[in-house]
Amino acid sequence: MKTLTLVPFVVIASIFSWAVQGQLTCNIPDNQKIDCGYAGINQQQCEGKGCCWVPLSNGSQVPWCFNKGTVGPTPPPPPPGSAPFSPAEVSTIMGYFLANVDLQGSGAVVAAPDYSVGYWFHWRRDGAIALRSYLLSSGLTPAVDGILQNYVQWELLIHSQSDPNGIDVRGEPKFFMPGSQGGSTGQPYNGGWCRPQNDGAGLVAGLLAEYALGLLKQGNLSYVKEYLWTGSATVRNGGLIKTDLDYVEQSLQNATGCDLWEEIRSADLYFTLAVNRRGFYKASKLVAALGDSVSAAHYQSLADQLKVKLATHYKDGYIQEEMNLRPKDAATIVALNDAYCDDGFHSASGPEAAGTIQTLNNVFGSEYQINQQDTNNGVPGILYGRYPGDVYFGGNPWILNTFHLGLLYYRAAQEVLTSGTDGMHTHWFPVLGRRIDSHVELAYALLEAGDGCLTRVRYHSIGNGLHMNEQIDRNTGYLLSAKDLTWNYASLLSALQSRQSFFEALKKK
Repeated sequence: MKTLTLVPFVVIASIFSWAVQGQLTCNIPDNQKIDCGYAGINQQQCEGKGCCWVPLSNGSQVPWCFNKGTVGPTPPPPPPGSAPFSPAEVSTIMGYFLANVDLQGSGAVVAAPDYSVGYWFHWRRDGAIALRSYLLSSGLTPAVDGILQNYVQWELLIHSQSDPNGIDVRGEPKFFMPGSQGGSTGQPYNGGWCRPQNDGAGLVAGLLAEYALGLLKQGNLSYVKEYLWTGSATVRNGGLIKTDLDYVEQSLQNATGCDLWEEIRSADLYFTLAVNRRGFYKASKLVAALGDSVSAAHYQSLADQLKVKLATHYKDGYIQEEMNLRPKDAATIVALNDAYCDDGFHSASGPEAAGTIQTLNNVFGSEYQINQQDTNNGVPGILYGRYPGDVYFGGNPWILNTFHLGLLYYRAAQEVLTSGTDGMHTHWFPVLGRRIDSHVELAYALLEAGDGCLTRVRYHSIGNGLHMNEQIDRNTGYLLSAKDLTWNYASLLSALQSRQSFFEALKKK
């Protein structure tokens, strides 16, 4: 069996220490300037924060107010086979994540603590995805349970709201929360936005079903019956899970809604269909465990119907998000992770995932100059954007999508490792650019591909203390848009948990 040379975490920590030992200075290259200000900040306010102020020509995307940096080369990436982030760095990142969830004990999850770009809201989609990542990466510990109980109360508050926009409140994208400006906590945002968003209810139902199954294992049936699945339509409308799945089932009759990026409308979006399928699938497992065989069969039937529809999206060798409006879209990569149902359909190691990665690698590898620069500088991996031709904020790589690519590689690595069959996954040869007949060797190659994705993001964020913005500039590599995006950290936690699972599976070989 092939073995990896694992570099001790202390070595990685020493590399990081070497990179930041120099004297802090404002005399740094433009591509290393990390935004330290906000819209309208002046020199006095900027320097009062301990930041640098260097005005440039109007229209330049380089920040005028930026963090101080160090003179010297960018720290090298970890050697192949070592963890992309050290334990100390993971602890730091977890701190950033926890600062964004359960704000003031409300259960709400802020999309990003950044007023300047309007992200100080709770998105149903983002909140459910973030807390599921937390649950899966940390387990149902007392701390996680406490946050999820507060989240349940937050969802009850949301469900009780009247909708100011003339739609069902369960299809609203985002809600005012503690610290939001312009509305009361729990109310739907009442400004212009892409509505309805039919993915939130399915994501919430899937998370709460997974939470409920964990509670049942711990013997906490009473909480499940009180809030999550009451077993009676006259008691809390059947519970939060049933209430949201009722909306999803209704939306299937007239499912036109907004896509993951809140830009296009369609009744045939892969991401939305996939996460709603997972909501039905997980609920079927829960209610079967509760002895409700009728509801279990109903939800499984709905999940199967959506599977048939999702299968049609695999066309021309890759999974298409919306076959007419936007076929090539990294939303499919996110869906392959966050909507997977453990039943083998569109698995991480299958030809559908491999073909989708190969297609998007070709798109983003050539579209972004920063990918070419990083490769020339010896930085492994690739940065993923949203879709070809994106113009939002200039159309850049997104950190969360890059982490999701890494996560998908890790999941594929574990599936290949445990398959026990050489020559079974030849569809990965074009993605990796070489033939690898041994399934164990192939599993390691996929693991290293995942490490590359995480390493490339680390390369661009370590100079900012591992604070991660929504985007990375497509030309310069500096961080852009919303600061400390919660979804970034959640995606990384999921990826790291999957990487750890690979090594746990390796021990059993």
